[in-house]
Amino acid sequence: MSHIAGHDRSQTLPLPESVDDYVGSENPVRFIDAVVDGLDLTAAGFVRVAP
Repeated sequence: MSHIAGHDRSQTLPLPESVDDYVGSENPVRFIDAVVDGLDLTAAGFVRVAP
C-alpha cells in the first residue's frame, strides 16, 4: 500500500472564498437583501423567528 499524497498548501482555489464574492456591488439582489433584512418579521406574525 502506497502513501497518499496531500495537496500543495500554496494551491489557490478556482472559486471565491465566499458566496458574497459572486455578487457584484451594483447587483439588484443587494437591494432585495437590504429590504428583507429590514423587515420586522415578529410584527408580521412570525412568532418563532430568530434572525
